[in-house]
Amino acid sequence: MISNFLKRILSIFVLAPIFIFCIFKGGLVFNLFLLFLLIICTFEIIKIKILLLKFFLVIFFIIFLYSFYNIRNLPNGLEIVFLLTFITWLSDIGGYVFGKLIGGKKINFISPNKT
Repeated sequence: MISNFLKRILSIFVLAPIFIFCIFKGGLVFNLFLLFLLIICTFEIIKIKILLLKFFLVIFFIIFLYSFYNIRNLPNGLEIVFLLTFITWLSDIGGYVFGKLIGGKKINFISPNKT
């Protein structure tokens, strides 16, 4: 059986180049990628059992996509989007690594295996 960590590493090597290409290309490709993100995140939000949390996540995600779209269309938007992306990736990786190393009380009501 493949470990969760190995699945994450493999997905990085597949999804990161696609993500970077879509950001770099812009236009219709970028818009379709944002639509794809919206669909995937909608399915994830539907799984959450707390109704108020679902509502706030949907509002947050719509604002996020709208902002991301507008930032990408600024004169230096490409650089800003890459910077935001890499900061997000690094914080996510750091949270995962430190969560595995340090551990703590489980918060299963948000996401399984999160500490």
